[in-house]
Amino acid sequence: VGEVETLLDRIGVLRSGRLVAQGATSALLDQVKRYHLDAPTGWTTPVALAPHILRRETGLGSQTRLVAAADEAWLVAALQAAGVTVRDVSRLTLSEAVPALLQSETHHEFA
Repeated sequence: VGEVETLLDRIGVLRSGRLVAQGATSALLDQVKRYHLDAPTGWTTPVALAPHILRRETGLGSQTRLVAAADEAWLVAALQAAGVTVRDVSRLTLSEAVPALLQSETHHEFA
């Protein structure tokens, strides 16, 4: 995937014959990001955010990482309102984003 990333204008991601994501590659990479959080013990993802969360990785102590598909400013504000501190947001490569999208139960459209 990494070798052809610069050649792709649009992408579709299929899982078991079902389209789970599609759209402009640049838009996908603008929206699928890794969020590094400090979350209180026992913190769970709010139901309203669940469709946007592709993967959750719990670290040591209060550290949590989320891979999410959403507008960054909106998601950061929603996470802060849900009681977490967003320490960092990092962009993913296409070869990192596609496996995360393959885990999603929700269809994602990228304009």
